[in-house]
Amino acid sequence: MKIKNILFFLCFTLVVIAANSQDFSSKNQLLKFKQFSLTEGLSQSSVLCILQDSKGFMWFGTRDGLNKYDGHTFKTYRYNYKDKNSISNSFKRSLVEDKNGEIWIGTNNGLNKYVTHEDNFERFKHNKSDDSLIDKI
Repeated sequence: MKIKNILFFLCFTLVVIAANSQDFSSKNQLLKFKQFSLTEGLSQSSVLCILQDSKGFMWFGTRDGLNKYDGHTFKTYRYNYKDKNSISNSFKRSLVEDKNGEIWIGTNNGLNKYVTHEDNFERFKHNKSDDSLIDKI
């Protein structure tokens, strides 16, 4: 009899917890999606990676640039051989934000860190003499 009471209590508790964790308001059940294209300012239609950073910006890595979306407009970052602070390549492979809020971008030509206060990039390249290190370029 005690086992039945314990099982009933556990099941009842789980049901109450599950019911309270659900938000049944109709306004929160509606998800809104917005589709972006070249018309809205995306640099290229093939998006290879996406990140929403801790500040709320959306980042889209494409085959022709990195796009930062602030909720209204896009800003595109592309490789510029004349600018050592531009991103190292326009073809983006990956995006990640570390625990310090730094945005890291993997490209076809190395790793880049977005420097927020300067609105540009710090480039890192694989050191071929040591597989475990990267050198700042």
